[in-house]
Amino acid sequence: AGAFDNLPGTRAQKTHDLDEILKKAHSIQEAKLTGQMSLFGMVQAQENPNQTTEEHIYSVVPDWTARQSLDLEKTSIGVYLSDHPLNEYRTLSAALRTSFIGDPAFEGKSTHVTVIALILSNKVILTKKLEKMAFSEIEDASGKAELIIFPKTFAVCENYLNEGTNIFIIRGELDATNPELRKLKAETIIPASSFMELSTSISKITITLPEPVTEEKCRAVNEELRPGNAEIILQYPDNGNLFGVKLAQRLTIPYESLNKLSSLGITFQIETTD
Repeated sequence: AGAFDNLPGTRAQKTHDLDEILKKAHSIQEAKLTGQMSLFGMVQAQENPNQTTEEHIYSVVPDWTARQSLDLEKTSIGVYLSDHPLNEYRTLSAALRTSFIGDPAFEGKSTHVTVIALILSNKVILTKKLEKMAFSEIEDASGKAELIIFPKTFAVCENYLNEGTNIFIIRGELDATNPELRKLKAETIIPASSFMELSTSISKITITLPEPVTEEKCRAVNEELRPGNAEIILQYPDNGNLFGVKLAQRLTIPYESLNKLSSLGITFQIETTD
């Protein structure tokens, strides 16, 4: 979970070499207890009294991805420590103006929402008509809820759920009338990382350039646009006013490009038909 991040080696290397490191530590401790020190060790200790053992040389192993590190933090201590998996999708979340599951404004109401959430568990059952549906537990930064996936929706998203993906853009009706447990009845479920490619409901994407508007920023936007079905509005500030230009072609922009362009201060607004 990162408790030894200030020591040499990556988390992956330390975990991979843990048994070997423990054996070395045990041998050193035994030698100290019995007074058995090698001649080399005695010479080394005289030359550098602050260093009693040789430095461990770690195995060459691939480092964990950021997501693997986060998942292992959650597994070992019950919380995400260094980051949160949903933070990767902040640009997409802001563009879609997603809601929070635990928003107090929803208390006592049933509201149609779009959320971005982790699916923590998934229980699939058969209805009386022998159709699959599921009850899942979902979580975002504000809390947890029960996700109900009825057969019609489950038939569309079953493959996504089986792929091991667990961060989704979910649209549906959030029932917050029970203060103990909120329930979200899903209408659409799409993996967050594939939303821009898989969603058929994106009707308009507004791209807003920050001041100062430069040729570099305009070129960067143009390079990331791809053929698609959305109306594209390019907005830019000038002398305190905001102007917009509608592009002639219907296009889209990949999810990865949203994060890339947001680093230049470019913002997005995505409108959908559902």
